[in-house]
Amino acid sequence: MSPKHFLGQILCKKKKVLLKKDVPVLTAPKWPELCTADIWAKMQNDAQVMCYFPREHRPGQKLPDRTFMWKVLFTLRGDWCEDLILQAHRLRAEK
Repeated sequence: MSPKHFLGQILCKKKKVLLKKDVPVLTAPKWPELCTADIWAKMQNDAQVMCYFPREHRPGQKLPDRTFMWKVLFTLRGDWCEDLILQAHRLRAEK
């Protein structure tokens, strides 16, 4: 499911991959507060995370797959994911 240019970047060591055995089996709730567009915008400045994605998002481009994005985040930034989910839960509880 990876674009050819991304596979080339992996082979040239410009991008990285995670082994399936290293990725936790966790999922984020499908709440509007945790939508892909919002989380993607928040993680753009994290170079360590972005090296696992084919490209940076530009207006008009398709966002990464939600499941893929969350798996990378849970693997690399599990504590941040927990905080995001707790904040979203609090927002939902306030409503």
